Amino acid sequence: MIKRLGWLPLLLCTATLVWSQEESTFKLNVDVDLVEVHVNVTDEHDRPIGNLMKDNFSLIEDRIPQEISVFKHEDIPVSLGLVIDNSRSIEPRKQRLDAAALSFVRKGNPDDETFIVHFDDEARLDQDFTASITDLEKALADASPFGQTAIYDALILAFDHMEKAKEQKRAILLITDGIDNVSKHTLAEAIDATKRAHVAVYTVGLLSLSGGEKAEDSLI
Repeated sequence: MIKRLGWLPLLLCTATLVWSQEESTFKLNVDVDLVEVHVNVTDEHDRPIGNLMKDNFSLIEDRIPQEISVFKHEDIPVSLGLVIDNSRSIEPRKQRLDAAALSFVRKGNPDDETFIVHFDDEARLDQDFTASITDLEKALADASPFGQTAIYDALILAFDHMEKAKEQKRAILLITDGIDNVSKHTLAEAIDATKRAHVAVYTVGLLSLSGGEKAEDSLI
């Protein structure tokens, strides 16, 4: 801080000299030693940790502690995979499910890229990475519920496709109303793929209760 305060008058003096010599033009060149570092913090299960403050971080370069001059939270772009149940049982609530998925995307960063994987008897990529809400809306609307529930296959397909993502921050939103009953892959394989992918996975379970329908969120 002392160094910066002593440097500022020199800059102002130099700027005055340039202005007096060239009355028609004014140029000020400044070299700023500020390095921008983007940080995503996750726990041992790759779940994001929020509400962190500047004091929670330390920065060391060549074993020398560095001052963190600026600290702020930013909404950086994310590569998102929507993995959505398209089995027969989802039909009564499909319209609301599609609307909720689109609402989730709209609240994100305009530079986000999103793909859609639907699963019923099998898993398939119905929309490649796109930033277009119109494309996502069409892909959701074109899906007609039928068949059973291949959750594990869909999750592994989504992880495979996520390798083509352009953003470093990556997440999958998995929405289903049931349990897997037809996948070629096993639960163990899906869990192993989740650990290897280093992608945050959010699951939404749609449960039918006696008092009506209720959605519950959980994290893997």
